[in-house]
Amino acid sequence: MIAKVNYKDHSFEVEIDPNKSLLESLVESGYYFRAPCGGRGVCGKCRAKLIQSSDFQQTDSNGDILLCKTKPKGDIEIELYKNDFVDFDFVVDEYKDYATLSLDIGTTTLAFSLLNRDNEEIASVNLSNPQSFAGADVLSRISYCKGGGLKKLQTVLLNTIKRVVFELKDKISGLRINLLRVCGNTVMTHIFVGTDPSNIGVYPFTPVFLDRREYKGEFFGLEVDKVVVLPCVSAYIGSDVLSGIIATKLYCDECAVLIDLGTNGEIVLKVKDKYFFTSTSAGPAFECGKISCGTSYVDGAINRVERIGEFYIGKTISDKSPVGLCATGLISLLSKLLVDKIIDKTGKICDKGRGVKEGKFYLTPEVYINQSDVREFQLAKSAILSALRVLTSKAGISFSSIEKVYIAGGLGKYLSVEDLFITNTFPKEFHGRCVSVGNSALKGACLLDDNPLIVKSILDNSVVYDLSIEEEFDKIFIDNLNF
Repeated sequence: MIAKVNYKDHSFEVEIDPNKSLLESLVESGYYFRAPCGGRGVCGKCRAKLIQSSDFQQTDSNGDILLCKTKPKGDIEIELYKNDFVDFDFVVDEYKDYATLSLDIGTTTLAFSLLNRDNEEIASVNLSNPQSFAGADVLSRISYCKGGGLKKLQTVLLNTIKRVVFELKDKISGLRINLLRVCGNTVMTHIFVGTDPSNIGVYPFTPVFLDRREYKGEFFGLEVDKVVVLPCVSAYIGSDVLSGIIATKLYCDECAVLIDLGTNGEIVLKVKDKYFFTSTSAGPAFECGKISCGTSYVDGAINRVERIGEFYIGKTISDKSPVGLCATGLISLLSKLLVDKIIDKTGKICDKGRGVKEGKFYLTPEVYINQSDVREFQLAKSAILSALRVLTSKAGISFSSIEKVYIAGGLGKYLSVEDLFITNTFPKEFHGRCVSVGNSALKGACLLDDNPLIVKSILDNSVVYDLSIEEEFDKIFIDNLNF
């Protein structure tokens, strides 16, 4: 049986299994979709328009189906909505030399950067991690692996990487990729190489490996000469953080902190010659997972909100028609609504106010946030602030002692740092000390192998704190939920 899938100005066909959902069949063929609810049919992220089907399919009033709830018994044709994919960004269309591809495997997002021999970026792509059908966080992925799903998660990831490599070679004439560098949190790197991460999910949280790994590209079925998986720090501190330290030159600072605002919020505090690490399950709100109208950084994503008179205006990427809220747009909107008291300090959306209807605030007729969205962000921002408080306490310093704050993550390009203070994500002592560094993991991945002595020094002088056994964290987490 065949599913014909239309997207933008092209289409493709995928073999489907009648015993599996359409989402599963598409994902297993290497096509990526956002499904942070784990395919339970509650988030609505895998919505598509039904064009035709050889058997009956229940649709909503708009003629849409949910891919995770659709099990075709015959051929089917669907049309995807624009925010299901992310376009490639190319600097060149021809390259007659070897290039290096760096990949940051985030829990929610995959970020690729193609570099020439001078480490200059010639192409990039950001897209949703196709493993999201198995849940939105690393613990969900670990549980999925425990249930026998490791091979499927690895296959889905590798198929997506193969597709990216194919697209790059198709669009850049003469391109040859000699090296793929892979960084990410420890669970993601385990899944990439096909190693069961189950032990990371139970005490004493022991990963199978942390060291640097090297493979031939053919081992993964990838059209690259060599694959290098970069070293991690601990069970929940990955090579993405280690790469970030190299990219920001945190090792040169006297007292500074690197904060990766992502699903698996990772933080490293450097005080003199010591490195204090921790990670916190912030949830996917900083990447707009589980947000009703959330989307990634695609054309049309609302990336910031301005208040003009009595009206709130969403500014979109590439000035396209709005398709949803990306993370910086969500934070910007929450900040405006807090200042105008449409959301109170407890996070409650007020019953009255311009744009409020039936417990939702509508930025446009189609784009809104509801009470669950606000709560989701509160959990994420409290996790970050609470982790910072624990880490500084362990290091024996105050927030005011920190001279520089590096903010990493996909939201760096569009982030207004002031919004982090309005939403009580960062303490007031960080004012004037913040630097947005974007995806520092990708920037540092190309440098990590070239600085083995620095990496060794970091690892030899590091202390990792597990917040799950820190009683102080649980107490202050509740206190920090309020805005």
